[in-house]
Amino acid sequence: MSKPALATLGIFTFLGSWNRFIGPLVFLDSLDKYTLPVGIALFQGQYSMEYGITLAACLVCTLPVVIIFIIFQKHIIKGIALTGLKG
Repeated sequence: MSKPALATLGIFTFLGSWNRFIGPLVFLDSLDKYTLPVGIALFQGQYSMEYGITLAACLVCTLPVVIIFIIFQKHIIKGIALTGLKG
């Protein structure tokens, strides 16, 4: 009964760590170690923005999350549906 809840917790933890922005921006000091969200933010200049490159990078950043959701969709829905129920 706890398997769907733990799977949902694992997926939400993965999504939270995948989308972190402030921590890597503050603690990492070289450009080659930045995470994807920080790297996408670097495409924005002071007066201009590279829309094509930014949108392509957003697609690459979003694909693993969508794939993880498609694979574990059944566990996510079951874990959320069973939250708060007593067995």
